[in-house]
Amino acid sequence: MPGDLIDLTRWYLTLPIKDPTGRDRSGPWDVHQPGLRHFSCAYFRLSSVEAVPAVEYIAPVDGVTTSGSGATRSELREMRNGTVKASWAFDDGERHVLTTTLTCDGTGIADGRQEVIVGQIHGPGGTPPIIICVNHKRGGALELFKQGPRQGDLLTGLTPDTTFTYRIESPGDGRLRVYACLGDVEELPAVPQFDFPSSAFTETSGLYFKAGAYNKTETDAGASGAAVVRQYRCDLVSGSWFDRFGHARP
Repeated sequence: MPGDLIDLTRWYLTLPIKDPTGRDRSGPWDVHQPGLRHFSCAYFRLSSVEAVPAVEYIAPVDGVTTSGSGATRSELREMRNGTVKASWAFDDGERHVLTTTLTCDGTGIADGRQEVIVGQIHGPGGTPPIIICVNHKRGGALELFKQGPRQGDLLTGLTPDTTFTYRIESPGDGRLRVYACLGDVEELPAVPQFDFPSSAFTETSGLYFKAGAYNKTETDAGASGAAVVRQYRCDLVSGSWFDRFGHARP
């Protein structure tokens, strides 16, 4: 199961299909703990390429979307514990770090765009403070967006078989840092490619991480294909550790 490779304890998953049980008829299927620990399906599964295990996220562009977006996703959302959603601030004095190693095998296609979001810091508003996006149309660029506009490229030349790593870090001191490298985490640079003060953002609290495959191509008559992301590592360090009853662990 995917939960045998990566720690899913502090995540829930949104899929590009409706809940097959019929409990939720209003949007895509959200899978929470404790069920997520032993969960697998066609859009979130353990697979291997050249005998290397990975969690595969698949999001067809013609799937089910949330009420707030016209694009599909197979994507994790950070939780504080099994039942409470994470919500933190840039200056809360605690470390919030997401480190992910992955490949991007494919993207949805529409209007000449070939893009998939592979990581975010989201917030209570409609525009995420940070988006990390693979753009196959621009020669395999790993792009960073802040409050909407593109800030620049973290990496270039990513092909569907290129392994890369990104790290998004909020040290709790009112700053936000982003790192990236080709290969695994051992190659991450000591100095971040981007280092923002919290004053650069309109939203500095109510924040949480997201990771996986989220199309930037919206569902319409001209869209085709699917976002496909293979994740080899997904390490989350975010504030205090809480058990399923909400009690802090040392």
